[in-house]
Amino acid sequence: MSRRGVEPLAIRPHRPWLRGAALTGALALAAAVAWAAFDYGRARAGYDRRAAEAERLTLQAEVERLRRERDELAARLARLERTRQVDRAAHERLQALVDGLQAENGRLREELAFYERVVGPREGRRGVRVQSFALEPGGTPGLWRYKLVLSQSPRRRRLARGVVHLAVEGSRGDEPARLALDALATGGGGAVPFRFRYFQYLEGTLRLPEGFVPQRLILRIRSAGAKGESVERTWRWSELTEEASHAVGRQAPALGPDRDADRPEHGDPR
Repeated sequence: MSRRGVEPLAIRPHRPWLRGAALTGALALAAAVAWAAFDYGRARAGYDRRAAEAERLTLQAEVERLRRERDELAARLARLERTRQVDRAAHERLQALVDGLQAENGRLREELAFYERVVGPREGRRGVRVQSFALEPGGTPGLWRYKLVLSQSPRRRRLARGVVHLAVEGSRGDEPARLALDALATGGGGAVPFRFRYFQYLEGTLRLPEGFVPQRLILRIRSAGAKGESVERTWRWSELTEEASHAVGRQAPALGPDRDADRPEHGDPR
């Protein structure tokens, strides 16, 4: 074989990264040229990068200032809201106090009027008299609660003693009927005793039998002693129940601890 027909071989090192580096460099150069062209175009259009950066910093500072102002206003609003809640609670307490004082004032006026009626003279009458009588619904059909206040003139120094009889007149079916306290009182008993020097508060419950239609209530007071004075009062049943339905303030106040000290405990016929 002739050596003239054989071409010489060239050995070159294989460097694949060189092509990637060249491509990256080309891209970076193109980006730099593009940015330079873009920046040049902005400059030609009147854009000042330094002025824009300064404006950005100014706006950022303004945003921070507004955020601080917002936080301060939020904190102030929270303080004002707490103050408003405290003021409202104080106003509600004061309003409740005023309402309570007005109610107490009304109650004291009623008690004062009651005591004035008890202590004041009444046509010179010296015996036991009915100061007030009222009926209240007892919560179940046919059940009624009565409240009775007896009094006598303060000029009379002696204790008033005696008994109170109650009776209700009406009809049962087509027949007239009269029921005494022993048939009406829930706890039995035909009379209610009293003993007082100035006044006494009595109360109890009455239960009307089924089918009985009340028309009148008769109250009789029989005093003990040689004279045995007797007082009788009569009310229409409709009059008493109408007053009860309107919750009239003419009823005697519940005396509680102010009850007559000379009076023994009254056993309610309940």
